[in-house]
Amino acid sequence: MQEPNSADGTTPAWVNIQKKTFTRWANNYLKIRNIKLEDLQNDFEDGVNLINLIEVISAKSLGKYKAKANMRAQKLENCQTAIKFIQSEGIKLVNIGSEDFVDKKLTLILGFIWTLILRYHIQKGGISTSAANDLLKWVQSKIPHKNVQNFTTSWQDGTALCELAEVLKPGQLDPKSLNPANKLANAKLGMESAEKNMGIPEVLAPEDLVADEQDDLSIMTYISYFRDYDKRENAAREHELKKITAVPEHCIAYGPGLQAGEVYKEGKFTIEARNCFGEKVNHGNDPFVVKVLAPKNVSVESSLVDHGDGTYTCTYTPQVAGLYNIAVTLHNKPIKESPWRPTITRAEPDAKHTVVEGPGVEPTGIEAGKQTHFNVIAHDKEGRRITLGGDPYTAVVKGPYGDVAVQHQDKSDGSHEFKYTPTSVGRHEVHVLLKGNEHCGKSPYIVDVSRPLSEPDASHCEAKGPGVTNPVKSCIPTHFHVFARNSKGDTVKLDPQIAKLVGVEVLASDDSRIATKTAVESDGSLRVDYTPTKPGKMTVEVFVHDARQQLFYDHIPHSPFRLDVSASAVGSRSEAFGPGLENGVKDTQDTHFTVQAKDFDGNKMAIGGDEISCDIVGPNGDKVPTDVKDNGDGTYTVKYRPSGPGKHVITPKVRNENVKNAPFTVQAKAGASGGKSFIEAYTFRIRAVDVRGQQKKEGGDSFAVQIVQPDKKPLEGVKVEDLKDGSYLVTYKLPDGASGEFEFHATVDGEHIRGSPWKQVFH
Repeated sequence: MQEPNSADGTTPAWVNIQKKTFTRWANNYLKIRNIKLEDLQNDFEDGVNLINLIEVISAKSLGKYKAKANMRAQKLENCQTAIKFIQSEGIKLVNIGSEDFVDKKLTLILGFIWTLILRYHIQKGGISTSAANDLLKWVQSKIPHKNVQNFTTSWQDGTALCELAEVLKPGQLDPKSLNPANKLANAKLGMESAEKNMGIPEVLAPEDLVADEQDDLSIMTYISYFRDYDKRENAAREHELKKITAVPEHCIAYGPGLQAGEVYKEGKFTIEARNCFGEKVNHGNDPFVVKVLAPKNVSVESSLVDHGDGTYTCTYTPQVAGLYNIAVTLHNKPIKESPWRPTITRAEPDAKHTVVEGPGVEPTGIEAGKQTHFNVIAHDKEGRRITLGGDPYTAVVKGPYGDVAVQHQDKSDGSHEFKYTPTSVGRHEVHVLLKGNEHCGKSPYIVDVSRPLSEPDASHCEAKGPGVTNPVKSCIPTHFHVFARNSKGDTVKLDPQIAKLVGVEVLASDDSRIATKTAVESDGSLRVDYTPTKPGKMTVEVFVHDARQQLFYDHIPHSPFRLDVSASAVGSRSEAFGPGLENGVKDTQDTHFTVQAKDFDGNKMAIGGDEISCDIVGPNGDKVPTDVKDNGDGTYTVKYRPSGPGKHVITPKVRNENVKNAPFTVQAKAGASGGKSFIEAYTFRIRAVDVRGQQKKEGGDSFAVQIVQPDKKPLEGVKVEDLKDGSYLVTYKLPDGASGEFEFHATVDGEHIRGSPWKQVFH
């Protein structure tokens, strides 16, 4: 661009138009920095305003510069900074230097500003070899009926401007009412309307648009604002359209039906329409398509409800378990994260609807020791049969003495078989559980397990006999019979194996066990023998063991039997004492001893009636007769006469049990026979007394005794023994067969003692 040159030396019109237009254009940008150019030729001299303009239109910083450039060198440096930046942006500059700004060369400055307008405004940073042609084509596309061919005369009457403004912003003016002859008015109307309604700055004066000498660059600069407006509006319209347009890749779906599910249970999820910005679209009618495939690619019916707010609810009901495929598309394109692969599990069983059936849960009809069973059939909460296995059903059978083992078989078709063998008779509870704590059907089921008819039933058995009937006596053997019967009351003949089921325990008053002896009788009953020990309360327990749980048992009727045991004599506790048990008894005389009957505790019996006997064996092994007398007070007198001198073995007994310390050994001696015994010698005693009548305490006196026989002959062999205590013992023997009157003479120192002589007749 060259300096203007006219014949009259005035500035060409186009220069003035450009100067005004480019100044207004620059100010439209610089206002953001509160800078206003008054004279384009002068205001770029120091380069400061130029740098600010370039920074605004390029949206880039030019770095440090001299904010106050007073010296030429500083001004040149600032201007050079601006030029270098433009060159660094790839913009080719011709015949312009920093000195041209400092020296205020207007045409060069205008050319530089046009370069900025073209690059940063008209082309918006792009590169085009025909910016004018591109802009012209755009105008022609908007108002083709105006036949715009250039950026000068085609705009001169102002109608094209008004038409363009109305097309871009309808309703602001009426182009049909315009008179082409009123070109300035038309231009003003169009520019004012564009500024007011479209925000387009009036960088071109109306009179410059309609002047005879127009500047095409200025008009291009102004008209480019309309294209910018159109682009903004189109962008806004496109943005609004995008905001209400669902884009498959941004649409989402969510909900439990996409994650997992259960057979027969409705699966549900939500589709949310979203635009390209990821924002929810608030209208319906988007053609979403949902395809649900079960395993083996079996199609599953689904329904889609449009809520009219950009959300859609999809529901489907799976019929089989397995891995599903759910695809959601919009305009044949999958939405975000489609397809989904939810796992559908079998329907959850419901305890209340679960069916429990079979003999194993019937109230009666089950025998102990025999296996029984029942079935559990799974149903869901709607009562529909479940045809898959794996449900957590369990069963617990509680018997009278503990839990019974249960076998469980999952048949994988929704049914489960449970088997158990009751080991005890009586009430059983069958608990059928789901998940370990939910009772199924009518659980718990009460089952009465009966005993096999081949086994005795305690409730029907019977015990009879004196051993279970009051009263009984201690230490006296007794017995009773147990008659075994089954649950129907029929007799069960006991064999050795079955007899083991019948238990008997006899307890004394101190709870000590009393030994029993049992035997199976020919009639199939069980005989029980025992001997009560201590008096007091005794207990006889008769019970029947469980054939399979022999630690457990049941008492028969009336067991335990409470019996009163009266005291009776016990041989080992009873005692015998008396002269008949002492050595030296004579075989010529009867003798006796006493048996004191005592009970088990060693207490003396106060009454009689016990069976007392005594065995005595003599020295020659002969049996010595005895006589036992019951004294009625718990004592018994035993009389006997030894059979001869020597050892006698005496065994007193109480009911054939030896008394304490028996047998006794007694040494008997021969007794004197009256008829065969005789007087071998006679004696008498003489007491010495002095003349004062005092009995003497010492011997030494000369006493003499003479005995004259009936034939007057003196008896020989008479002895006088001085006992040294003042007495004298006289001993004499009569001849065999002697009888008659004998005369006795007793003297001391020849003097008869008092009473001497005397006579005594012997026969």
